[in-house]
Amino acid sequence: MKREGIALVTTIMILLMLSLLAAGMFFTVKNEMAISRYQANSVQVISVAESALDEIKHRMNLPPSDPYFIGDTSVPLNPNWKTIILFEDNSNSDDSLTGIFYKTSLQTNLPDFDPDNPEMDYTTKEPDSLLSLTIRHKTSEDGTQIYFYDSKTEKQFLGPPSLVVEYPPVEVIQITARSGKAVKKILAEISKQEVNIKVQSALSSSTIAWQMTGNTDVYVCGHNHLLSTPYNVCPFDPTTPPPHQPGSSAPAVSCWAVEGGTGSYQTGRPLYHVEIDSCDSHPGKNHYFYNYYNNTWNINRLEYDPYCTRAGCLAGIATTSSSVGNYGATKSHIFGNPDIIIKYDLTIPELYQVLGYSSEAEMNEAINWETTLVNDPTTIRYFKLGSGLGSVVEIPSISSQTMGIIWVNGSVRLRAGSRSFQHKGLLYIQGDLLETSTPGGNYDFWILGAMMVKGYIDNIHTSGNKRMFFMYSKDALTQTVEQDLRFYKLIGWKEVY
Repeated sequence: MKREGIALVTTIMILLMLSLLAAGMFFTVKNEMAISRYQANSVQVISVAESALDEIKHRMNLPPSDPYFIGDTSVPLNPNWKTIILFEDNSNSDDSLTGIFYKTSLQTNLPDFDPDNPEMDYTTKEPDSLLSLTIRHKTSEDGTQIYFYDSKTEKQFLGPPSLVVEYPPVEVIQITARSGKAVKKILAEISKQEVNIKVQSALSSSTIAWQMTGNTDVYVCGHNHLLSTPYNVCPFDPTTPPPHQPGSSAPAVSCWAVEGGTGSYQTGRPLYHVEIDSCDSHPGKNHYFYNYYNNTWNINRLEYDPYCTRAGCLAGIATTSSSVGNYGATKSHIFGNPDIIIKYDLTIPELYQVLGYSSEAEMNEAINWETTLVNDPTTIRYFKLGSGLGSVVEIPSISSQTMGIIWVNGSVRLRAGSRSFQHKGLLYIQGDLLETSTPGGNYDFWILGAMMVKGYIDNIHTSGNKRMFFMYSKDALTQTVEQDLRFYKLIGWKEVY
């Protein structure tokens, strides 16, 4: 009996130990699952916060006339301005006197949206000073001055609200993001950035091996031209016969043309070149090459001149090495300040760097690219052609006049046929500018602004009548590109808890 009793007790103890082990394992697994869920929610909550930030940046960048726009349009700014974004409409509580406004989240436009169970939980239905998504100006402690942001120095500074005419304010966004049981409160700072295109010449390429044959005319002018320059104006030396007009006997118009005057070569105000305060000091009075001492054109030209710099002139061509040759009936002239820059360490930056974005992803988020070139001479548009460095885009495929940016994500091959390609703004070629595969025909290849070729420019073998003209224009870049591509940049991110 004693043995049987001991065996029973031992069995009971073993069962108890097994039960305890099983319970421990159950609780361990349950805790690990809870921890895993919390960790997953902690990762997800950052995405929720970023979605809130994206909504704010998108709506701040809309035109003020857009019903989804968020921003303080008053001049001077209202230091007390604040906008609260909610999951339900509270616009009846707007107070224009204090500058407090209420907007509904863009999420409310989603099908089957449930304010009690939103896709991205980053605000509330009713105003809550701790939990609602808000944006306001960053101000001094007494609330009388506003922080502004200088994108050149990348620094913030305090100033009066009237300084908004010169600098963008710093905006503070309060985000309380939730995912499951995970919660994060974040204070982010953003400021509007102006796109500032960085080019150093009318035409830039890593290498130029440009041996022109046939009847191809290639002229480059790095002097600063007005945006109003007509599409048919070309940079040729007025002392030489004008280049042919493709498909026509009409002579081309020189970008050195002036209003009028007397004599063999007329003098007066330039029609297409930007002037400076003292026209007499510019090389060859009135911004074109005329030597008053010898009464001749194109004599003793200056390669670099400070007065050209004042007028905003750049080099005609910038490259690491250059070989430009003319054969047969071809003609080429290169003007600029200086005419050509050749530097072995010169690099052609990526397009997003040219435009001042921090990454290609940020650039693509800000720009709505079109993938098919259309003829539209009046609307600022952004075209992305090609499918990568291995692809080749034939230009001109249609007769077109365009304004804005054309990004060829690949190489360009000049296409034969009778048509014209004329663009005001920036043409950026990710790959190379290649020779014509099938010579023949007549065309114009005309750029007012700048063209950048990250790769090389190869031999241009053509026949027929073809003209390629590249004219630098700061106005063409600023007024067709920069002013339309303002974007909000994240300049601070602080996790409160």
